[in-house]
Amino acid sequence: MINLRFHLVSLVAVFLALGLGVTMGASFVNRATVDTLRDRVDAVENSYKDRGALLDTLSKQLQQVDGSAETLVGTQSPVLPGRLSGRPVVLVVPDGVPGGSLAAAEQALATANAVRPGTIRLTTALAMKDEALVAKVKSKFGLKGGSAAELQDAVLAELGDALATLSAPVAGSTGGVTRPGGPSPDLTQVAAARQQLRDLADLGLVKLDTSGATAGAALPDVVGATYLMVVSTEVDAAADEAVVTLAEDVAQAAPSTVTVGELAPVRDKGGVPSSTTVPDASLLGTLRSDDELASRLSTVDDLEEAFGRLAMVLALQQEGTGTVGHYGNGPGATAPFPLTGR
Repeated sequence: MINLRFHLVSLVAVFLALGLGVTMGASFVNRATVDTLRDRVDAVENSYKDRGALLDTLSKQLQQVDGSAETLVGTQSPVLPGRLSGRPVVLVVPDGVPGGSLAAAEQALATANAVRPGTIRLTTALAMKDEALVAKVKSKFGLKGGSAAELQDAVLAELGDALATLSAPVAGSTGGVTRPGGPSPDLTQVAAARQQLRDLADLGLVKLDTSGATAGAALPDVVGATYLMVVSTEVDAAADEAVVTLAEDVAQAAPSTVTVGELAPVRDKGGVPSSTTVPDASLLGTLRSDDELASRLSTVDDLEEAFGRLAMVLALQQEGTGTVGHYGNGPGATAPFPLTGR
């Protein structure tokens, strides 16, 4: 017969052995797991450091590229001076585009020796949400009814007619750009177009910003003008659509006088450029996909980039010879920038 004490001692020994085995086994597994995890963390950290060093190198290279590109369109540009000499270039932008975003484009125009009559800003009042303004607009243009969108289109059509008239030299004068779409206006038509700009400004539908304008050529006293119309990712889509509608109106009446440029926020020097290109459904994509319209105006991607501003100036120069094109990296672009001589 087995002694009870011996039996108890044996059971305790078995359980002690099992406990010790489990404890040792668990310690071994945990230590191995910790070592594996530590190795993985070290590998990730080393990879992160390598990627960081690579990004630092790429950033320095981008800064060098940006510096070289800016030299092409900066104040000491070897390419731009004289390309727009004597050409009045009027900026047309939706109100709300930050001045800093436009500054580089304005500087490129100045470096190209363009005459700067000023900037036409399309205001938020064009949305026609103010009843008092709507009544004034209807009275001004002899309209009895119509939705807000229809009233906006009517105003933009009036503005488009005025800008088209001011895109050609006065009949009998010399210089400026000869409008392919019809004969040059006479003095009476020019005076009416200038008054139209004043009237629209008085209604608050546009702002005539003449700060920094060339002496003796400030808006609305301009003739033979070329238009740089800007759409921007920094404003409401409806504001951009108003710019595009106006561009269409002017281009129909006065081909080869309008360049539409897309402006995104200015990136830091050496920063990674956006990988986004102009999508098919965007405003520039829409303009480029209309064959008839695309043959009457020019478009340029990325005015915030140095090469975009180079394309802008060269496109405006080409329009002086009646040539249009579509430049940049988005769908419908024919080349990064025009290849044109002096």
